[in-house]
Amino acid sequence: MRMWQLSNFTPFPVIAGFERDAQGHSHYLVTISASFRIDAAGRAWFDADQPPPLQSPLFLGNDPEGLMIADADQGLPHPGIDILLAADALLAPAEPRRRLSLRLAGMQRDLDLLAPMQRDRRGHARLLDPGPAPAPVPLDWRSSWGGAGVAENPLGTGAAGTEGEALPRLTATDAALMPGQPVPPALNPVSFSPLPRAWPQRARLAGTFDTGWQRRKAPLLPDDYDPRFGHAAQPAQVHPGPLPDGAEVELTGMQTPAGDAPWRFRLPAPAFRLAIFHMGGWTRRDAVLQRIVIDARTGRLRMVWRGGFTLARIADDVRLRETQIHLARAQGYAVLAPDAAAYHRFAPDPTQSPQPQEMPV
Repeated sequence: MRMWQLSNFTPFPVIAGFERDAQGHSHYLVTISASFRIDAAGRAWFDADQPPPLQSPLFLGNDPEGLMIADADQGLPHPGIDILLAADALLAPAEPRRRLSLRLAGMQRDLDLLAPMQRDRRGHARLLDPGPAPAPVPLDWRSSWGGAGVAENPLGTGAAGTEGEALPRLTATDAALMPGQPVPPALNPVSFSPLPRAWPQRARLAGTFDTGWQRRKAPLLPDDYDPRFGHAAQPAQVHPGPLPDGAEVELTGMQTPAGDAPWRFRLPAPAFRLAIFHMGGWTRRDAVLQRIVIDARTGRLRMVWRGGFTLARIADDVRLRETQIHLARAQGYAVLAPDAAAYHRFAPDPTQSPQPQEMPV
């Protein structure tokens, strides 16, 4: 007797598993990851390198206390769509600050890149000479306000209050950090990159894990678990969804495949349909877009969908036999000739509606 068989009729990798929510319901969830390459002109291509959905977070140098590069893709569904960005920006020597913008279908995130400064003996910001060849600044938590003892961003700089301390390069647009002026006692840490689960901005949404939880609910999630805990993006980078087909992304002020010009591209719009054989019959579900990860350094784009259903009883999981994943629509991207064999080997004709065949009980 087969159980939990995945039949993937798409060119994109999938994983599946079970998750329990705060009410004790068991959810069978399929996670789909699709990777594309975006060129300087904004054209999207199927990427022959298709990494599978992440089952655990990735950290720079495999250091769990360091910079989180990517969060796990598995987990309970959450409202809205994460928009995450890996990018650098470069400030010209005579440029005091630069506005950095991420725009997508009505969502806009603006941050400022500042000239290099350090704290002087009076506690003021002193402008530094960037030199003839200034280095690009990573637009992640290392370039923002924080430091040791700052739970909201222990990777940042500027919070120690010592003379000669480097001040943050990446700030909110209203941050009062100016050359020759007193350094503010604190700034709001900001970043375009993912937010680790253990940091308080996100951890507080996980709920209360106290002795009461241990006595009454463990190992289930706490009663006050907030589904927004599943977001790796900061609230300003969560699109409420759904996105229109062909939604346009625009990055300005950053280093991208388009050089100094704004980088604009339309999101690929594949659609995935699940057919789940459970308790003697087929259930069909559409997968929902949950995450968009843009790597402006390499011109790569990764999109993550989740789909599935809730079991009436936990014991019913053994009656789940097969899940078929179909590419119901292929839109907004092209396939290069060298990649066509790999793509079409698994992708059915996207103009045909999937018709799963009944399997023996």
